[in-house]
Amino acid sequence: MLERYPEYPFGHNNLGLIYQKKGELAHAISEYEKAVSLRPGHPVFRMNLGAAYDGAGLFDKAVAEFQAAVKLNPMNPQTLTNLASILAKTGKFNDAIRIINKAIDIEPDNPMAYYILGYSYEMSGLFNEALDAYNKALGFNPDWELPRKRILGLRGKP
Repeated sequence: MLERYPEYPFGHNNLGLIYQKKGELAHAISEYEKAVSLRPGHPVFRMNLGAAYDGAGLFDKAVAEFQAAVKLNPMNPQTLTNLASILAKTGKFNDAIRIINKAIDIEPDNPMAYYILGYSYEMSGLFNEALDAYNKALGFNPDWELPRKRILGLRGKP
């Protein structure tokens, strides 16, 4: 398809998804970048490129792409969650808390959002708030071990 229609952004995006699933991040990034260059206003292309950058450890580029996706679609809770996750991963906990709370306002039953909120609170030294957020994550997904382990690690902290 791309041989015949090399300017088709959805083809490049889809090929990027295939490469990413195969773990070939450099190829995925290349295809996502082509999709974004052909259709810079498409939030999904931006989100996919951000995820590939994140997987490749290119965190500043990931933040930029997730921010672009949020500007294009500020009410998408997945995009907000992705942005908050990378902000938390890079130590920008106050920004992560602000963004993830927007995602929770839009989609209040997302356990990952509460986990990111809990982690950001924990890393900020707000242990009671972290416990509350982790417990909310468990309320939506009781079998999820990650927040359970974080809760155990917080026991005894002021």
